[in-house]
Amino acid sequence: MTGLSGISSGLRALAAAGALALAWPAVAADAPASKPLPKLVVFMVVDGFPQEQLVKYYDLYARRGFKLLLDDGAWFSNNHYSHATTYTGVGHATLLSCAHPYKHGVVGNDWIDKKSRKRVYSTEDARHKYLDEETPEHAGTSPFNMKVTTVGDELMYANGKSRMIAIAGKDRSAIGLAGQLGTAYMHSTTTGRFITSDYYMKDYPDWWKKFYAGKPQDRYFGKQWTMLLPEEAYARSAPDDRPWTTNYKGLGTRFPHAISGGADQPNKSYYDAMLWTPYGDDLTLDFVKAAVEGENLGQNPAGVPDILAISWTSHDYVNHLFGPESRQSQDQTVRLDRVLSDLFDFLDRRVGLRNVVVSLSADHGFMNIPEFSSSRRLDAGRIDPRRWWPRSTPRCRRSSATASTSSPGGTRISTSTTTSSPRASSTRWRSRTRRRSSCAATPGWRRSTRAPSSRPDSCPTRSSPSRCTWRGTSRSAATSS
Repeated sequence: MTGLSGISSGLRALAAAGALALAWPAVAADAPASKPLPKLVVFMVVDGFPQEQLVKYYDLYARRGFKLLLDDGAWFSNNHYSHATTYTGVGHATLLSCAHPYKHGVVGNDWIDKKSRKRVYSTEDARHKYLDEETPEHAGTSPFNMKVTTVGDELMYANGKSRMIAIAGKDRSAIGLAGQLGTAYMHSTTTGRFITSDYYMKDYPDWWKKFYAGKPQDRYFGKQWTMLLPEEAYARSAPDDRPWTTNYKGLGTRFPHAISGGADQPNKSYYDAMLWTPYGDDLTLDFVKAAVEGENLGQNPAGVPDILAISWTSHDYVNHLFGPESRQSQDQTVRLDRVLSDLFDFLDRRVGLRNVVVSLSADHGFMNIPEFSSSRRLDAGRIDPRRWWPRSTPRCRRSSATASTSSPGGTRISTSTTTSSPRASSTRWRSRTRRRSSCAATPGWRRSTRAPSSRPDSCPTRSSPSRCTWRGTSRSAATSS
């Protein structure tokens, strides 16, 4: 998209990209009467939100949360991503760029660079650092790896006066939505604040400093995550404390969940753990309100639209931890509905909802936890890469420093340096098909009579009882993560 024509098509794509969109007429003073112009565009993403969850709890929603969009907005219910790598980084880079991953360049949350053969995080940029706190290695600091513009970029290019703010719990979410010219704020598990990098600014604005002077991120410490509704309302979801549930970050496996992360005072453990609960959405809402007021979004003196992009991160974390079929996920969804209702009331008082375009989408969906699916007699399970090969299957030995090849069946073998210790050697295997091939059929491999190692198996064949060893010259190839 480029120029004025690009921004009009981009705004149409913005509505089409969302699962839900809601618009009220608002005519700008200098705009044609037939083309109303909003004062504020609110583009929201719920991380890891399958459509079936949206409609499953309809009867539990407040009048002005999800129902405001479902009942009064346009619902695009048959939208699908065309990319297979439906990860957070890819989805957020796609939603407002309206480009496929092969165009915008973000093909995963991370990947292996073909030239350097090193891991690259989707939003990392070593040239830029976080403001006012330490920047970890591979931290998301800029949109350098994103090779296209977004709707916000095109809007700012078209009029030069619009403002674009993106807020998210994950750096790759905020940066993907902010594009090249917007400002991204992402949650820091080190301090519990929504921070940014020197790519976007040299120092925080006064409203940000004033907001965090009182440490509002600490006010949820000591609280517990309890069920919002009576217990009978959760009958449609899986029960608590299932045998496969993990006690992660000290949150426990059943209600009520302590959100302190095991800390006796607010610290990194607490700031990290709370984002895995609905309080992460409350924390995000607090900062969203401060940003709207501080940047005066929706009240642009030039009379042009501003864009506020929000990614609600906690839903993804809850689904990862408990599963979308859990009562925890149901409770988080209903609580997020109340957060949206609060946000819409705030925007109505501040800007007037008739002057706002609201769009809601998701970066990806979610499958039920395999143990739950299996308990319902569905064919489901987990693959443990450490136990993928039984001990009776072939093992691989090699003698070159670095080698990789492909079998006729499409099997990729990539190995690293062998040392004197069998456990210290590493063999990575990726199969693009389910075909099996013998060692003899794999170029560069021969049968070996050496004793097998005690490490987990990684070999290009499961059909041959013999072992394999590499006998070719050193060749290199990149493998995808």
